[in-house]
Amino acid sequence: MIIGMPFLRFIILIVILSIFPETLFAADAEKYSELMNSYIDRNNRSHLALGERVYDKTFNRIFDAIIIGMPDTGYTVKNMEKSSGYIFAEGKYEMPPDQFIRMVEEMRQEIRNVSGFKIKNDIIYEAREVDAVSISLLSFGNQQTKVKIRIKTDAPNTYPPYLEEIYKSVWRAIERQVFLDENLDGNDKSEPASVKISPKEISRKH
Repeated sequence: MIIGMPFLRFIILIVILSIFPETLFAADAEKYSELMNSYIDRNNRSHLALGERVYDKTFNRIFDAIIIGMPDTGYTVKNMEKSSGYIFAEGKYEMPPDQFIRMVEEMRQEIRNVSGFKIKNDIIYEAREVDAVSISLLSFGNQQTKVKIRIKTDAPNTYPPYLEEIYKSVWRAIERQVFLDENLDGNDKSEPASVKISPKEISRKH
């Protein structure tokens, strides 16, 4: 039996009202639903635009940098297979507290402006769940490696700027570790990792 969208929206509204009964009765549930759908669309675009880069570095260099650098973002590598270039990590992104508080306030304000919903900060903090990060590497010759990252948060309608910041943080951690490794080896001391941003990300910026 296939459940229709109106019924699903009704169930979602009931759940919301059960969590925030004192604030949501006057809110526009339809506007809230539309906003959440727009979050899903924006996040899908972020997965495509921010999830792929090509490095002018060897496969081994990038693979090792990911394994070592991931804990700096709050994620722990749970599984890896070097022969296939697969890495899987889990954890909670460790955003600086002041930045997280500011982003939460921005989200609360956006939801309130659009729908009238008033969401308490402590509920947002408690709602954070473990993220899953899937990474695949593909070698092109001896000196070029393509990396694809897919970050799965606890909900597809995660606040889009938050998801974007996770992607940026993971890439920064990888490139920082590549730079540190090369310094230890005595190679390329003056330059960070060379990276070619995917065409999708380039088009997203213009």
